[in-house]
Amino acid sequence: MIFFDDLIRQIRMGKWIQFYSDGHCYRFMASEKYLFAHESNPLKDDLLVTRLVLTNNRLRAINSSLHTEKDSIYSIPLLAFENIDSLINPLSNGPSVLVTNESLLVLNPDFKLILKLIKRAKFFPSFIFQVCSYDSSLPLLELTQIEDKLNHSNIVLERISEVKVPISQTQQALFVAFRPNDGGEEHIAILIGEPLSNAAPLIRIHSECFTGDLFSSLRCDCGSQLKGAIDLMCQNKSGILIYLAQEGRGIGLVNKLRSYQLQDQGVDTVDANLELGFDEDERNYSVAAKILESLGVKSVKLLTNNPEKIKSLQQLGIHVVERVSHAFPSNPFNQAYLTTKKIKSGHMV
Repeated sequence: MIFFDDLIRQIRMGKWIQFYSDGHCYRFMASEKYLFAHESNPLKDDLLVTRLVLTNNRLRAINSSLHTEKDSIYSIPLLAFENIDSLINPLSNGPSVLVTNESLLVLNPDFKLILKLIKRAKFFPSFIFQVCSYDSSLPLLELTQIEDKLNHSNIVLERISEVKVPISQTQQALFVAFRPNDGGEEHIAILIGEPLSNAAPLIRIHSECFTGDLFSSLRCDCGSQLKGAIDLMCQNKSGILIYLAQEGRGIGLVNKLRSYQLQDQGVDTVDANLELGFDEDERNYSVAAKILESLGVKSVKLLTNNPEKIKSLQQLGIHVVERVSHAFPSNPFNQAYLTTKKIKSGHMV
């Protein structure tokens, strides 16, 4: 049996991992790692029993006429190694591969758990699987073990460190670090002034953006939103900024850069995520709600333009007493991005 904390590392290393479902033993590997492994050292697997799992969004990007159900998960036969890149990667220069309704096989819900793991590993959302005999040399995954771990509402946060860190805008900044018990990355709450003395403190839930926050990328407005939120909290002498480890709307830095490549080809920010096989927005705000609960905050004034963020917090038991607009001037590099967020995602910008 493999422990959850080690599971993502094993997936990222490209290891075969076994699991049982409906009385059969299977082994799986992230498609991205399977492709790399074959290119480095050709595998001798029998392709007749190898199948490739793709998300519904990726399948529809390959063939918009496919008949797929939103809540179902499908696989297709893998007939040639050279097909993998074209199937999983919309940026591939490989030969196009025809996927038909006849080639689709509906899988049981256990395979959705595997897909969630692949997403958690920040690869293309796709994996290879084979029916196999149990191999004692390979790790065995207990699906019941990971189901609770993959349920965001079951995550337990450990408050592991807090320290005052003077920043350029204020010397009154307290950084509080939280570690989830699902093996994920730590999240940070930054308390400006004395926000916990307010019945409904001003807060900003900010998903990390390596390119925008650190390098002031002009392709998004994240850097402006981060700095602007802290500036406003300093003006008000109070506020909480929750910095979530959810890069690229939850798809990770590398996949965000792939999304940028698609956007350079004329695809908008929403459709780029869909073509990669992800949802429009893979973020989840249950961790933010748990951080607020840990701080004793039940009501907030929320700095956001995103109606889904308001809805999510309300559903998670946090009372949003006021939405505070958080828009900034556009530039030639992010104008299309902001327009898409307004038209397709309903952002109030």
